[in-house]
Amino acid sequence: MAGSLDELAGSLNAIAVRLRELGDEGLVRELQTAVGRAVDPLKDRIPAALRPHLPNRYADVLAGELKVTRSTSLGAAGGTAQVTVLASTDRARKLAQSDAGVLVHPLYGDRERWFRQGVEPGWFTGPVEESVPDIREAIGQALDEVARKAVGG
Repeated sequence: MAGSLDELAGSLNAIAVRLRELGDEGLVRELQTAVGRAVDPLKDRIPAALRPHLPNRYADVLAGELKVTRSTSLGAAGGTAQVTVLASTDRARKLAQSDAGVLVHPLYGDRERWFRQGVEPGWFTGPVEESVPDIREAIGQALDEVARKAVGG
């Protein structure tokens, strides 16, 4: 089942809505679990991408603090299916800014003097974009499998 991410989201939503109408929450959960498994490799790929994009020392510190989480929602009638991948830390880090290619840091820990340093952009967006074909394929296979089970195959 090939297609764009929007087409896949539409298919996910349509199948989930139809399964709920049929009262088959087991297959809805199976589909949601399969979608989550398709995205889970990003939890390792994103931290692994830090070092090529950020100064090594900062990348190592950030890798120890970084939490990559995902949530899946297959939507209800009229809603849309979506998978959200978030990167966060417990500290105030400007993750989106560093992913865009700008690292703001104090001069040798002096919090009175801050500097903007250009870094290689894409430590988060790169692995996500590179993973899209694999995610698309895994979700397509999950849709096909759930559809097959839904019609009794």
